[in-house]
Amino acid sequence: MSFAVETKLWVDALVRRASIGGAYSLVERVGDEKRGDVVIKTRRPNGDVSLIGRAFSPNEEIVFQFIRPENPIMTEAEADAYLTKRISYDADIWIVEIADKEGRHFLEERILPIIENDPFR
Repeated sequence: MSFAVETKLWVDALVRRASIGGAYSLVERVGDEKRGDVVIKTRRPNGDVSLIGRAFSPNEEIVFQFIRPENPIMTEAEADAYLTKRISYDADIWIVEIADKEGRHFLEERILPIIENDPFR
């Protein structure tokens, strides 16, 4: 995702990619259409949930990272608690849920690897 692309357009493209790929997707929360942040909630048939959000990149590249990279699989209650907290301080956030039998997220952007011994976690 480029900073030049408005969030609504980017979210629409993600939902379309998921649909073409045979997944079910739903925009759970609509944020700021131009610059809202995005969290993707992936769901597998067994109920496992992961959250992926945009991450900081010093070169302004749009990258993503699992919200809990050391153990990205979480319960629905854990995911909902995180999202509720996040909404409380970021009213502009978009939440997109993707249910896919393979657990795919359909992001084209780079997902940062887990950093062992990350001092900020």
